[in-house]
Amino acid sequence: MVAFKYFLVPARIERRASRDPDRGLKAGSKLMYAVLLAYGGLSDRLIYPSLATLGSHLGVGDQQARRYLQELEKRGLIQASRGRGEYGTNFYYFLDEHGKRYSGWKPGFKTGRKEHASKIPVEVMESTDLAHEAKLLYGWLGRFQYRADLKDQITSAKDKRRRAKYRRGIQYNPDNFRELPPPMALMHAIGVSTYRVRQYLAQLERNGLLLLNREKGTKETLFRVIPPSAGKLS
Repeated sequence: MVAFKYFLVPARIERRASRDPDRGLKAGSKLMYAVLLAYGGLSDRLIYPSLATLGSHLGVGDQQARRYLQELEKRGLIQASRGRGEYGTNFYYFLDEHGKRYSGWKPGFKTGRKEHASKIPVEVMESTDLAHEAKLLYGWLGRFQYRADLKDQITSAKDKRRRAKYRRGIQYNPDNFRELPPPMALMHAIGVSTYRVRQYLAQLERNGLLLLNREKGTKETLFRVIPPSAGKLS
């Protein structure tokens, strides 16, 4: 099995609500898309991992992995060529909004602008202690915190060279708390209900991946994403 450090979930995939009858995706299908990206979507390599390999990254069996892949095919995001890979595994191709194959992930192919993506560490992705939705929420909050830290460290947004320099040199600040976005914003970010958002926040907090600081006398809640190495994952 290939060793990865993290998986990327594009924002356009992340935002799809599971209950949308036309474009909806389950959380597991979103994570499966990220796994396929890691195996070849960021380059022009052919993608042909087995079902067992794909499922192992999500902590699911072959049957569940197949269901996630079938949902991605149904939504027109990937195409599978049956039994053409090594050892009889499938080839997987990514499709654009017109249903055409393309090699390599092209961020922002709809608008021509850079597309944001959440980064989920491999320890979080392969954890059996977390729901798939909690993994997506962890990645989104990490991206939110990173962008806020980056904005604070850039003194001149017009200086592109300085912006690029600071982006490469951004450092994780363990003492830096950010205001937690309202549940409605988190709901739209990962496509689940506000009630479920609270459940997944609590799940991340129990596993030592999120620190919440609730200000007394106010409705404001501050948060800090904790690296998985400092958490309680098993």
